[in-house]
Amino acid sequence: MGRGTFEDYSRPLVLAANEVHVWRIALDRANWRQSLASRLLAGDEDARARRLRFEEDQRRFVVCRANLRMILSRYLDCRPADVLFRTGAHGKPFLEPAAHGQRLRFNVSHSYELALVGVTAASEVGVDIERVRPLEDLDAMVARHFAPRERRAFTRAAPADRLRTFFRHWTLKEAYLKASGVGLSGPLDAVDVTIGRHAEWTVRPLSPDAGYVAALVVAGRGHRVRWW
Repeated sequence: MGRGTFEDYSRPLVLAANEVHVWRIALDRANWRQSLASRLLAGDEDARARRLRFEEDQRRFVVCRANLRMILSRYLDCRPADVLFRTGAHGKPFLEPAAHGQRLRFNVSHSYELALVGVTAASEVGVDIERVRPLEDLDAMVARHFAPRERRAFTRAAPADRLRTFFRHWTLKEAYLKASGVGLSGPLDAVDVTIGRHAEWTVRPLSPDAGYVAALVVAGRGHRVRWW
């Protein structure tokens, strides 16, 4: 499993119809090259970064967005700065169809010092990543947001495993909502992402790094996942 770097994004990439490319981006770069990264961002992206209160949040946003542009530019055969985004009704970003066509799909998620980008040739895709960390009111969150089968899986988990079990289900739910286009405004307790129950979706739990869990959901079956 590779780590994306600025220097890696130089050769054109081609996606097979049944492939999903998953990129892991480290956001904790001391040499994050703010001036270089900022030059790749559009004006609204740069303004959004500057509105963030803490420098580490600015760094994470800029590094993530710059890498996203570099990644997508390799599939689109254009300069990173020329990648054009639009936002759907539920907040999911997509590529400007007039500039880049109707096919390529992507999704991005970040948590603390890691980000994931999922890219497909034409299938709707959602990714989510979370750092496993203590949470207040964990039982109340499960009761409020988990479907009955998910609550039972959480209850059956050993006490030492419950926090990871929670984040495993949480990332699957959020990735599914993002892939389906509903977005994070959708009701989480109405989504049951128990593995094996979604014949029309590829549902894949991921382990991107120590201390993190993630999930990938893609419309259709039989997708092959490649890490970058």
